[in-house]
Amino acid sequence: MNEKIISMFEIMLTYKYLYASMVFIGSLLCCVIVMPSVISVANFKNLMADSNTRSSHIQQTPTLGGIAFFICIMMGLFFLSPVDQSGMSTHLMAAITILFIVGLKDDLTVLSARTKFLAQLLAIGFVFMNPDIIISNLHGFMGVYEISQIASVLGSAFLIVAIINAYNLIDGIDGLAGGIGTVISLCFAAAFFVVGLYFYAFIGLVSAGYLIGFLRFNLSTKRKIFMGDTGSLIAGFVIAVLAIRLLAMDVGQIERLHLQAANLFVMIGTVLFLPFLDTIRVFTIRILNGKSPFRPDNNHIHHLLIRYGMSHKKASALLITINVLYIALFYTLNTWVHSSVFLGLFVLSGVAALLLLTNYNRALQKRSHTVVRNFFRDKARIHNNAPRPKETKVEKQEVLHANG
Repeated sequence: MNEKIISMFEIMLTYKYLYASMVFIGSLLCCVIVMPSVISVANFKNLMADSNTRSSHIQQTPTLGGIAFFICIMMGLFFLSPVDQSGMSTHLMAAITILFIVGLKDDLTVLSARTKFLAQLLAIGFVFMNPDIIISNLHGFMGVYEISQIASVLGSAFLIVAIINAYNLIDGIDGLAGGIGTVISLCFAAAFFVVGLYFYAFIGLVSAGYLIGFLRFNLSTKRKIFMGDTGSLIAGFVIAVLAIRLLAMDVGQIERLHLQAANLFVMIGTVLFLPFLDTIRVFTIRILNGKSPFRPDNNHIHHLLIRYGMSHKKASALLITINVLYIALFYTLNTWVHSSVFLGLFVLSGVAALLLLTNYNRALQKRSHTVVRNFFRDKARIHNNAPRPKETKVEKQEVLHANG
């Protein structure tokens, strides 16, 4: 059996580019073939997401796109197991199955945040049983090198939970979660391919494949479907595991990526920039307003763009482009600046983005209040059959300022 596995691994190394293409196309086709059946069943059984005060959609839409994700990733892991030298595929199958069951139940009946959190911890426990996902060295990040196993486990678990939930939070408009997830998956897949960790590179390609296949339907007007909590849990978990495996690389592997070892953590952060930025922003707003940071609302970055008048496709394209440019910028800067400066630039850019978004939101709110006030004033004037009063100088300035 071991000889067969070694033989398959050698074949994969010989034809790795062909193998990678087959993995990606196979995952994409699997999603495209399975998704119509999921949509048909959801429509027949009326398993729809209703529009509400937080939703940016006005019609009922199926939310079970994650079922196709589950089928694609499980088939991918099955066919990739012969080239999995660490045995991680088995652990991932168990972990993803747990998240699938919990996510599906949440999409159908709604579960508490505590139940979903416990499910995430249980899934994390399965992957931590494999020594491949152990971060033993920070390579000088913030002056830290060797870390204990306990610190590694706790830190890695925190990061996985953070990435899963940050990814879930950006799933608010058509195309955004699927597009951002595709960019992240392809970046991670390329990195693993360069350093020779082919099994994880193929997992990244499987992830990108089913996310692109999902976008075919998520952006459709006739056969639209959402990934739901099932999809965001599975996609977010796969991305999180890939991120942790990258952070667990040794110095030699990191240098093959033309990265300073101490900059690896920040570079992973830039790939995940938009989900992290949006999460920090909405959590801060909720806490400052005296609300629970886990209470849903419509203060996300994509909601601001929709309120500004952008369509879902334009807002998603803009945010995805910003994330890609951010990755390219910091990857270029990595070779020129010291790790402490690199971290400082990352933090300052994040703070600047938060301040810019805060001021932008205030301007939108002020313009909205001005429009509403003028509407009711004009309505009262028409009702009383009175001429429209002239705007005062202060009111003119408010309108001009609100309109930019």
